[in-house]
This record gives sequence, structure tokens and C-alpha cells, in this order.
Amino acid sequence: MSATAGRRLLSASASTILFNGFMLLLTLLLVRSFEPAEFGLYALMTTLVTLANMVIGALVVQQMGFSLARTPGGALRISAGKMFASVATVCTVLSVPVVLLVLHHSGSGLSVLVAGAAYVGTSIFRAFTRHHFFSVQVPGAAVRQDVVFVLLATALLAATASCVGLSGQLGLILA
Repeated sequence: MSATAGRRLLSASASTILFNGFMLLLTLLLVRSFEPAEFGLYALMTTLVTLANMVIGALVVQQMGFSLARTPGGALRISAGKMFASVATVCTVLSVPVVLLVLHHSGSGLSVLVAGAAYVGTSIFRAFTRHHFFSVQVPGAAVRQDVVFVLLATALLAATASCVGLSGQLGLILA
């Protein structure tokens, strides 16, 4: 294994460990501070995001990571990228009604329905675009996209919270 490949593997492993560690700590803090019903909604939305990301990973990300990295630049790569984007869009659009049904079945109010659908939909879109940029070997664009995603998602969540009365604590955690 080359030194560059070793650094990439180490970097990817460290990133995964840090992210999973952060999520574990966040979940432990939330268990202590949320009411059981609020924590249940958080856990339900996190589960829905995980399931949606597994679907997008199986249908798009794995194939995209394999094929785009090996596709020569130009029209063919652009066409392949558009095809993967179309499948990701369909997955995102189909996930929103599923999330709405699950959250509605749980007895959630309108604010949680809207926030949950936005949370899952934007998470799928972020996962797809992040993997797309890495597939075409433009990691800087993935980082810039993450910054834009966080700013837009936070603004959308703040607007949702103010319009439909999303619980302040749940809104903060989703942001």
C-alpha cells in the first residue's frame, strides 16, 4: 500500500470514528435531557435517516463510486453523473411520503412531520452529493457543499420552527 493510500485510509477511519463517537455522546446527552417522547422522536428520525442512507447507498453510492472514478472525463462522465443524480432524486422524493406516514402514525404534530421530512430528505441529498464529489475526486467541493448544507439546513429548520412551533430542544438537535 502506498503512503498516500495509507494516509487516506487513516483519514477515513479517523473521520468515521470521530463521527460515530460524536453521535454516541450526543445520544447519551439526549437520553439524559429529553423527555421520553422527545427522545423517541429523535431516535425515530435518526433511524429513518439511517435507513434512507442505506437505500441510497445500495442503489446509487456504491455503483457511482465504482463507475464514476473509472469513467473518463467529458460527456460520458457528465451523463453518468446525471443518471445517478436522477436515481438519487427519485429516492429522495419517495422517502418523504414514507417519513410523513411513519411520523404521522406515531402521532406527531405538523411541526415534527415537516422537520422530519426535511431532515431525512436533506440527509439523503447530502449523502449523495458528498459521495458524488468524492467519486469524481473533488474532495474540496464536498467540504464546501457540507458548509452550504449546514447553513441551509439550519436556516430551513429555524424557519420551520418559527412557522409551525417545533420544540426548541428538538429543533436545536436536528440542526
